[in-house]
Amino acid sequence: MSFCSCHACIGGCLSPRTRLLMLETANVSADLLRESLSEYPEAQAMHDPDVYLINFLPPDMRMEVEKDLIVGFTNYIETVAYLLQQNQLPKPRMITSCVKCVPNTNKEASALFASKGGLSEYCLDAVLDACGNFQNVAGLDSLPECANDYQWDYLREVLFANSEIWPCGPYSMFDASGEQDDDGWVHYDTSNWKPKDASEQ
Repeated sequence: MSFCSCHACIGGCLSPRTRLLMLETANVSADLLRESLSEYPEAQAMHDPDVYLINFLPPDMRMEVEKDLIVGFTNYIETVAYLLQQNQLPKPRMITSCVKCVPNTNKEASALFASKGGLSEYCLDAVLDACGNFQNVAGLDSLPECANDYQWDYLREVLFANSEIWPCGPYSMFDASGEQDDDGWVHYDTSNWKPKDASEQ
């Protein structure tokens, strides 16, 4: 159900203010990822590298991380920004389709990211979560207010509605059995969690 009160929401759920915040977040996130690439070794895979938002990729993808995988990850986040710039809902299937045609991106790196198990869902999850770090975006107050402003749970339901997985990042490095990690907590893989249908509740 749409809660739009501004009559300008994309798809009835993405308000102008939320769209601008997501767009700025995706652009800044891509910039921060590119900055981290400047010091990344060219021909060396790194274990769980200290790279912005990398913890939104599942642990098995972060065991041996090549530079081109980070480039591919960046391309997917840039695609989120590209779709928002075009006033499109950045649903995972749309991201996957469009990542191949976004200008000035490394198509081979995008293919590598996908071949290693990278999904659009992980990248969109990272952007949505990172929105909490970019609240002071220029121009937000000039846009119309809406009941859909910053309704992240509702927006996630819409964006991930047809996805095979419902991502729950960030993910800590952990043993697949759910054993205790070195931070003292027990972690389990929740990357395939999806909300229950009403009939199951």
